[in-house]
Amino acid sequence: MTAHAAKMVLLILILTLSHGMASAETGKDLNEIKSVIEKSSLPRDKKTALYERASVALGAGIPSTDVAVIIKRGISRGANSAALEESLSAVVTAKEKGLPVRPVLDRIEQGLSKGVSSEKLSAVTKQLVVKLSAADGIVDKLRKSGMKGAEAEKGAAVHTVARALEKSIPDDPITKVGMKVVKQDSSLSRFDAAVDSMTFLVEMGMPVDQALRLINKAVDKGYSDKEMFQMEKEMSRMMRDGAKMEDAMKGMDSMMNSGNMGKGMSGGMSGGPGTGGGPPLHNTPGMGTHHGGGGPGMGTHKH
Repeated sequence: MTAHAAKMVLLILILTLSHGMASAETGKDLNEIKSVIEKSSLPRDKKTALYERASVALGAGIPSTDVAVIIKRGISRGANSAALEESLSAVVTAKEKGLPVRPVLDRIEQGLSKGVSSEKLSAVTKQLVVKLSAADGIVDKLRKSGMKGAEAEKGAAVHTVARALEKSIPDDPITKVGMKVVKQDSSLSRFDAAVDSMTFLVEMGMPVDQALRLINKAVDKGYSDKEMFQMEKEMSRMMRDGAKMEDAMKGMDSMMNSGNMGKGMSGGMSGGPGTGGGPPLHNTPGMGTHHGGGGPGMGTHKH
């Protein structure tokens, strides 16, 4: 056995032991990682480096299935191995900082699937971790100010705020919306819904300042999660019916002022989700879907 082969075997042993030989599925993933890298045309030193990066990722608790998908998909598409290593490192960084890792993993996997260059994907992934970290700071500040919610709700809110930041919605008005919610019912899930809807409006093409105005108005009126989602449906319906953004915003103001949210401008929601000729309600531009815009990996709309 060559020194290179011996090192490969040792690394696979480390990977397996780091998971306590947890499951047959994990073992299958590890074998796939080994096989894919071994069969690749990468030079030996780069094969070893990629194994080592996989070891670090798995040791940090990143799901073996995701590591296997990233390596398999990356190599099959001729990705730069160093860029793949950097992407895996970004996931580990998110994990170590206590940030949600699923959006990071999804961004890498979907980006590779869509043919995004590994170098560009690595840069975008690292930027996503920066946004998640900033979002985590905003949510932590609100929780210290009295906002209440379970740990799972915190992760979801960080995910949502990061998506808003990716859409160039400034952190200060996001925080101010959160402080309004703190003074009302301190609900983390309601804050999450407000930022989610705000981002959806921006993704539809509404200017950021107008989206902020409408969502602040909704929060001031005490709108629930469902009522803010209803705002999205009404805006989507009006746009599908051919309204210009300026007219749709006026229509939204009118509905909010009259208390007719959900009744539409023409007597109902006949042009409901999935009908009409406009964009689907929760499909967004870019590489992902609503609550995932700005790149693959931010998930789907969760209302």
